[in-house]
Parts: sequence; C-alpha cells; structure tokens
Amino acid sequence: MDGLSAIIIREFSALIGRPRVHALLAGFVVISGMCAVYAGGFFRAGRADLDGFFRFLPWLLAVLAPMLANRSWSEEIRTGRINFLLSLPISVHVLALGKFLALWLMGLVALIFTMGFWLAAAELGDPDHGAILSGYFGAFLALGALLAVAGAFAVFSVRPILPFVGALCACLGLTAIGEPVFNAWLAGLVGEKPAEILALLGYWDYFDSAQLGVIEGRFLFWTLSTIVAALSLAALFVARRRAG
Repeated sequence: MDGLSAIIIREFSALIGRPRVHALLAGFVVISGMCAVYAGGFFRAGRADLDGFFRFLPWLLAVLAPMLANRSWSEEIRTGRINFLLSLPISVHVLALGKFLALWLMGLVALIFTMGFWLAAAELGDPDHGAILSGYFGAFLALGALLAVAGAFAVFSVRPILPFVGALCACLGLTAIGEPVFNAWLAGLVGEKPAEILALLGYWDYFDSAQLGVIEGRFLFWTLSTIVAALSLAALFVARRRAG
C-alpha cells in the first residue's frame, strides 16, 4: 500500500504542476457553464435543478477524460522514466492503479469546481440536494471508467496524438451507446437485438437514474468492470515492455 500511495502522490503532484492541466480544468468549468446556461437553459427553465447541466455533462466528460489521461503513460515512455518506474519494487498492476487513481482524483477536482451551479440552484429555489449529489456521484463513476479507458490507450504510443484520437473515439462511443437518439439510429442500422446488446456497453440509463437519486448496482458493476478491464490491458502492455 505504501508503494501505491507513493505512486498516487507522485502522479497527482505532477498533474498539479502542469499548466496544461490548469488550463484544461478551467476550460472544462467554463464550457460546462456555457452548456448549462445557454444550451441547457439553466436560468430560463424556471426550476431550481441541474437538469440542464447534467444533460451535457456526459459528453464533456467524454472529452475531458482523454485530454486528462493523454500523457499519463506516453510521456513516461518518451522520456525514458518508464524504465525507472519499472525498476521499483512494485508490481505493474500497482503502478497502473496508482496512475489511474491520481487521474480520478484530478477528475474529482474538476467536478468539484463545477459545484457553483449547485450553489446557484440553492439560491434560486429549493432543489433536491439528494438527487444533485447522486447525479454528481454518477458523473464521478462515469468519469472513472472513461479515464481508465483513456489511460489504457496512452500506453500504446509515445506520440500523444495517436492515443488521444483512439481514446476520444472510445470515450465518445461509450457515452453515445445507450443514449436514446443514438440507440434508435443504431437499431435502424443493425437491428433491434444487436442494438440492445451494444447498449449494455454504455451507461446512459444508469446516469439518468443517478440524476433521480438512484445509484443502481448495475452502474457500480459497469464502472468497476470497465476500470478493471482497462487497467488490466494497460498493465499487460507495460509488463510486455518490461519483459522486452
């Protein structure tokens, strides 16, 4: 556990020290605010809730995750620091888990910075605070899964653009699958049954339930299984690099 804590602290400190990450978090907060106010009708809806904010949040998370995780591995490989990390008396799985948890913690910081909308809703009326908290927790779960997937792509190349494009497509795909409009289009393309099976890969229905104050066990299972699969894949490729 000491090794895991050391990796988390190292990675989180490195993230905090990057101006690019500061700009990314600021951009995320600004863009999420613009989506909530202008596209989501935060002030025009006449209701004290965050429906307009949560409506666009999954798509913003699908873009945030690849941008946040993009250099988590590729930078280590490009600079040669990966050789030092692989020489430490910790397993590759602990290294992958530590990097992921540091990214997830930074993602939590990004979500916390958007909670000004929660305060604004509380000033405008009497929102359902339990449902809002549940919605944020659902966003946190979804972001964790997306960060794990994006981090797995970062192992494949020292050139950041290639992992970023792959991770962006994967995160957008996981977000789109299960979304009603996309499901209808997919059903017309491949048929009802295949579309229903593919929809199981997404989390849109779970996130909708979270906004209503219900965190389904299936959502927790989807998050955990996605994280485990992505981290196992990343650790596998790193282990092959160590063996090579």
